[in-house]
Amino acid sequence: MMNDLQDPIVISGIGQVSPYGIDKELLWNVLFKTKSEIDQLKKSRIGNIDEENGLFIPSDWNPKELLGKRGLQFLNASTKYLMAATNLALEHAQLSSETVNAEELGVVVGCNYTGLAVSIEYDQIAITEGPRYVSPMQAPNILANAPASHLGIRVQAQACNTTISTGQCAGLDALGYSMNLLKRNRAKYVIVGGVEELNESVIQYLKRSDHTPKNMTDKQGIPYAPDSAGILPSEGAVTVILERKSTAIDRGIQPLAELVSWDNVFAARKDESHRVAAVRRALTSVVNAASASIEDIGLIFSGANGDYEIDRVELLALQELLEMGEKQVNSPKVFPIKSVVGEAFGASGLFQLSGALGFLNKKKWPSPYGNDADQVDPTFASLLNYNQAWTEENECPYIALTSHSRSGETSAILIRST
Repeated sequence: MMNDLQDPIVISGIGQVSPYGIDKELLWNVLFKTKSEIDQLKKSRIGNIDEENGLFIPSDWNPKELLGKRGLQFLNASTKYLMAATNLALEHAQLSSETVNAEELGVVVGCNYTGLAVSIEYDQIAITEGPRYVSPMQAPNILANAPASHLGIRVQAQACNTTISTGQCAGLDALGYSMNLLKRNRAKYVIVGGVEELNESVIQYLKRSDHTPKNMTDKQGIPYAPDSAGILPSEGAVTVILERKSTAIDRGIQPLAELVSWDNVFAARKDESHRVAAVRRALTSVVNAASASIEDIGLIFSGANGDYEIDRVELLALQELLEMGEKQVNSPKVFPIKSVVGEAFGASGLFQLSGALGFLNKKKWPSPYGNDADQVDPTFASLLNYNQAWTEENECPYIALTSHSRSGETSAILIRST
């Protein structure tokens, strides 16, 4: 077996169900639109779970077209999202259950709230009407790992089936976990998904924990803005296929990108300085693992979501790292993709990866949406480069994906073109 430098882990296919539709090109094209264009798109696609709560949800898709009719009535929305995205990813990677040995195929999914609605409904029926009245067909859906389990059965994956629930870091952690599986030869192909499903119970939790305002406002979901009113919750799924580069090439597939390194760091203390140190350690770790330097990162798809307290931690860490750099070059470009897709929690890390793949596919810099001079903390104006002309000539050896959660976890991944 070749080592990781000679035979790296690559992405060979991607599928997604986003608020912009099921075609990956639709989301990729949004990355290069102006702020006003994106604002209009978002307004036209925000669905209401009730009169007060705005959710950014997929609307222009029919699961029956991708999954067929059989058994759909007993599947959660999140399971349908994940299965549909996986179908698209397998098709993109030119893989199928007929061509893959089941013992070599694994499933890893990042999600957090997928079983909450059914679990609450199950408990309410059991308490108010009695256990005889709960539906046995819904029993499997009360667990967070229901989407991964349903998917594993559908694609007959036998190498592994793992669900990771680490908040906003879940998607990136699912990618990192899958990289380790491939490095240890525990699987030949890994379906890596990030999925989230929102409901009234989740929205009430987000309101009571001050993640979102009591009533929807156009001030939600503005990254790096001190006056942002909180996050804009969203849902959907992104799935990618991971394998070794030699395996993809042998199948005649040109990989989309290479996953270089991943790390997860926890800040045991929640004060700002310790959180900043955790983000700094995570980024330094993935850069060192690649034998690179922080100045080699040309673009960062950040985890900023409009929760200014957490957004600020990420920017302070980047600022410190760049001040410590030896080359004293321009700051990397920072693109907060959640200003486009909202905060999708377990799916967010995979949406960040999708954005990076769109950048590599289109070969042009995304618009610095969300980095408006009149909104962003002026302390970070030079770091965010919102007045810079983003041209194709700028060098971008590596792309970083970062996420920092309120619980103190930080995940970082480094990728590059193949």
